[in-house]
Amino acid sequence: MIRKFRVKVEDETFQIEVEEIGAIGNPFSVTAPIEEIAAPVYRVEAQPKSVKVAAALGIITAPLPGKVSSLEVKPGDVLKRGDLLLLIEAMKMENEMFAPYDCTIKQAYVTVGQMVETGDRLLEIG
Repeated sequence: MIRKFRVKVEDETFQIEVEEIGAIGNPFSVTAPIEEIAAPVYRVEAQPKSVKVAAALGIITAPLPGKVSSLEVKPGDVLKRGDLLLLIEAMKMENEMFAPYDCTIKQAYVTVGQMVETGDRLLEIG
């Protein structure tokens, strides 16, 4: 039976496949070099995912807890729908937040490096 595992070594993640050769005796003993029993290792690349923004009453709130790793706008900036607002880092993943519609930045409630919780105010748009 072939089993798949995801292995993280330092900051790199790998997906490996290991074939079980038999269940008789000690299941943890290795009788052949690992190169002969393991499938090739494939690097798994993290895919960034955008976070949808609810902008009720012109307030952009944090959809998840994390750290503001990048603030791409400042008060007075005029944006088109889909322009990048900021990045929130959560569990070593950067979550992009985009303008939900054509707008102007009225106020920024956060700074780069600030920790936020779900529902915290980030930006006011109009």
